[in-house]
Amino acid sequence: ATDDLAAIGRTNDSVLYGAEVTLYVTGEDELYEECGPKLPSSSSKDYGEPFGTIFKKYNHDFYAIDPMLFSPALVVFQNIDTGNSFRFGLTNHDVLTESFFG
Repeated sequence: ATDDLAAIGRTNDSVLYGAEVTLYVTGEDELYEECGPKLPSSSSKDYGEPFGTIFKKYNHDFYAIDPMLFSPALVVFQNIDTGNSFRFGLTNHDVLTESFFG
């Protein structure tokens, strides 16, 4: 990155638009079906632009950004009790490309 803000943007974009997390869980599938859609960064009202753009829009105030943005791009629940798997969110190669290559 050419400067600190660009580095912060790329770091956040890597998580928000590229990170994939698998959680091995137990319990009732319905719990994961209910909470899963709320977990990935795509559930945020601020989702969809490179972090640097979002950060600038909020005058560099982290606390003004929707907290749900600070989540991984893709979350998978693998229920070891039932054997069922639930996938929520998506990786966003377009935003990652914009972030890293302009």
